[in-house]
Amino acid sequence: FDISNTNFTISTPPLCGTPASLTTTAITASAATISWTAVTNATSYAVEYKLNTAATWTVISAAQATTTASLTGLTAGTAYNWRVRATCAAGAGTFVTANFTTTSMGTVTSCQNPLDNDLNGTLAGAAVIPFNTNITGLISPASDIDYYKFTITTGGRITVSLTTLPADYNIRLRNSAGTQVAIAQRTGTRSESLNYTAAIGTYYVEVYGANAAANNSTSCYTLRVALGTAARNNRIVLPIETIGLGSANSSISASTSENNAVSIYPNPTQQLLNVVLNQHSGSSTIELFDAFGKKVISEKTTSSSTKLDLSKLAKGVYLIRINNNNQLVHQSKIIKQ
Repeated sequence: FDISNTNFTISTPPLCGTPASLTTTAITASAATISWTAVTNATSYAVEYKLNTAATWTVISAAQATTTASLTGLTAGTAYNWRVRATCAAGAGTFVTANFTTTSMGTVTSCQNPLDNDLNGTLAGAAVIPFNTNITGLISPASDIDYYKFTITTGGRITVSLTTLPADYNIRLRNSAGTQVAIAQRTGTRSESLNYTAAIGTYYVEVYGANAAANNSTSCYTLRVALGTAARNNRIVLPIETIGLGSANSSISASTSENNAVSIYPNPTQQLLNVVLNQHSGSSTIELFDAFGKKVISEKTTSSSTKLDLSKLAKGVYLIRINNNNQLVHQSKIIKQ
């Protein structure tokens, strides 16, 4: 039949997406574990690796369903590249590449602090950093950026330092709006330090590599936020925009956990979460909210020590809120692994 006067549209399936959050863990002298986030509608993944000086890639799998793979038979103290590509119904996507270096002693890298994890790669996932405490982390792959945050309730001077640098790393300080207010960017492996007069509010520290050569999957940097004349008092303002519990300008006033009034551990946790109310008595309500503000756990107790079972919850960031005698006494983020 004649279709010359017929209007019709041929739709083109979307291209296959690109895997993200490429991560290398359990690195030893001869092995490593690689992983990435799943791509929507992907049916399989092609995974390859090679010496970073080699021209030819070795195929680990041409079409695997899982988002993790193990590399074995590697050479100690050697730099490797690996790449992954998703395949969807529309066809194959684009390879993305990461790199790592095997250890010389065959031990698993253990310098990384739990605060530096898959969640703190954005401002929204910034880990709450304790004051006057050394925090260690890794910049790997080279595009990795680590974010940490803290809240000041008495304005004054603070010092942010970055030491034990295995490569050229820099630090930025951002205010609650994400705007840069200070930066330290010396060249090479020299330590970074910035002094800043902080007004009351929440701040973010950004740790990043200056160039592609900054990637190091085995040697950690050391970050420290030291209080000078700035301080926290017995009341803090906890921003909640990053966990989906209100508008971008919303905040909740809550008592801090200073002097161990409230202890919550371990954090991150895979199953059990201990909640200890060291300086509170009477009736308490412990609530847990997911990233969308939905209440997923609510438990009333008169005991000073409670265990919450998080085993049935999905991995992610949650908000824990504790009321004692109908008064909000604590609020913080919990990471379920």
